[in-house]
Amino acid sequence: MPGVYIGRGAVIGSNCVVTRDVGPYEIHGGVPNKQISQRFDFSPPAAISALDDLHLPYFYRGFRLRQADLAGSRSRGCVGADINTVVVLAGSENPTVSIAGRRLDRGEPLTLHFSINGADCGTHVIHDETFELKITAHGPQPEMQAQVPSPLRPYTVIGITAESASPQPDLKFEIASARILQ
Repeated sequence: MPGVYIGRGAVIGSNCVVTRDVGPYEIHGGVPNKQISQRFDFSPPAAISALDDLHLPYFYRGFRLRQADLAGSRSRGCVGADINTVVVLAGSENPTVSIAGRRLDRGEPLTLHFSINGADCGTHVIHDETFELKITAHGPQPEMQAQVPSPLRPYTVIGITAESASPQPDLKFEIASARILQ
């Protein structure tokens, strides 16, 4: 149905009518949809690393997670990121998070725009090859939290958007780790 969210890795049974949100890695079936089982216990930790296979589900959206892509990026200690990405960490109210990574285009600075739980957290310009940024959520903003799909609201949802002067959406950066500092 319109406006319904289906989380990453979810399985929807055939002929199922999805009338309410489906969380990550849930299995739903029936009319209306009902959770039948869980493929994976989606329980984000407070810190994730690109080198830990158990953390890959929390590199939630916009990452290059195919084995062929991981072979190259993990040799640099990172996971390749597309222009719009989302990382999910354990729930925390008004967190400060640390994001570490590297930019790939050495010709021009990399501009990254961040949000935490739907709230705008500003833009950072990356000049060095590697970076570690501290991003702070700007207080509780219930109207911004509404932008986060309901199955993800118990967690810390970090959105990262790379701004590019190039019209070609290409790999601009990689993420090595993300963690909650407070």
